[in-house]
Amino acid sequence: MRAAGWFSVAAAGQAAALQTISAGTAIRFQHYKSPAEIASLQHGLVLASFAIQTALVLMGLRGKWTVIGNWARRALKPWQMIAILAALAATAACMSRDVAFYSYETAFVLTVELVNLGNAVLIAWYVPDEALGRMEGYWDTLSQRRSIALGAAVWITCLTALLSFVVYERHPHIPDEVSYVYQARYLAAGMLTMPAVPALEPFRLDLMTYEPGRWYSPFPPGWPAMLAVRDPGPCGPKVKNIMLASSDQVAIDAVAAKLMGFDPLSIGYIRLAHERGLGIGDPRDIRVEGADIAGHNWQFSVGRNLASHVGSFCWFGPLKGIQKFLFHSPLVHLFVFGSEAYHDWFRWPVKDRRVFEQWRRDTPWGQLFDQYSHTQANEDVSPQTASAGH
Repeated sequence: MRAAGWFSVAAAGQAAALQTISAGTAIRFQHYKSPAEIASLQHGLVLASFAIQTALVLMGLRGKWTVIGNWARRALKPWQMIAILAALAATAACMSRDVAFYSYETAFVLTVELVNLGNAVLIAWYVPDEALGRMEGYWDTLSQRRSIALGAAVWITCLTALLSFVVYERHPHIPDEVSYVYQARYLAAGMLTMPAVPALEPFRLDLMTYEPGRWYSPFPPGWPAMLAVRDPGPCGPKVKNIMLASSDQVAIDAVAAKLMGFDPLSIGYIRLAHERGLGIGDPRDIRVEGADIAGHNWQFSVGRNLASHVGSFCWFGPLKGIQKFLFHSPLVHLFVFGSEAYHDWFRWPVKDRRVFEQWRRDTPWGQLFDQYSHTQANEDVSPQTASAGH
């Protein structure tokens, strides 16, 4: 019963400690809240709960320090104790540019960790010897059965998938999604790029472009496409030498679609953006300046390959009802691996390498690609420029 009581104290203290973390949906490292914020949480109840846990643990350990010290000296060497404390201190809190706040965080987290360690010692202390013997026997029996290990692995996988689906569904969990969300935030703030932070390394994100004084997502908003070498998919690269630029993200997609031979308003996202006033999606209402592209129709078609078939089957086919389970859980890594295996291990060596080598050999852009190490290309392949507006 006393062990159960100390377990309840540990659970209440852990619940209180979790409230002190400044979490949320922000794309950043998590820190602990300031002392003033912690003191005001739940009208002081969180801080009081942690203070009560600390006081109870200190009282519970009274008279046990000699036994604990003797055990520690037998089990650990002095340098090992120092290494453990140093590791706890080094990993207690995320780095911060504010030295004073970082020092506070480290001291606070070390206190929380040591209090919970003492709480765990008290739980183990009061577990009856008979119960420990039974637990050891159960463990010896379970460790000899392979089915138990398999069952545990299946349980952990299902639990992880359930947490991913229920808890983390709305959190960015794929690198390009993180980049999309971050880009959306600074665009919503009226900026095309973000000012560079003084210390870049702790805030480095995957799929982000870093330049002196600024950083930004590599994904162009609205796909202001540079069609110097346009790869429409399985049909291979087509050299068109046209560059599009526009302040209207919908208009530029509409003009690009029209050039490729599609009706822009038949494409769902362009039509919806046009109808909701996010931009101009009807080519008849778009004024194109610069090069004359009125007669262009490249007669592109939407190609299909193994990856697109699998995507359609999972997103729009029989598996549509469980797509969140497939793509919002660790199972998504199977699809990432499958895409890499198909594109990098099969499609590239079997087909796409030959297409690339032919483009590199026979087109001005491919020849220019080979001359990047030189100061000047031998052939002028400057693209025509068009600007779309309304």
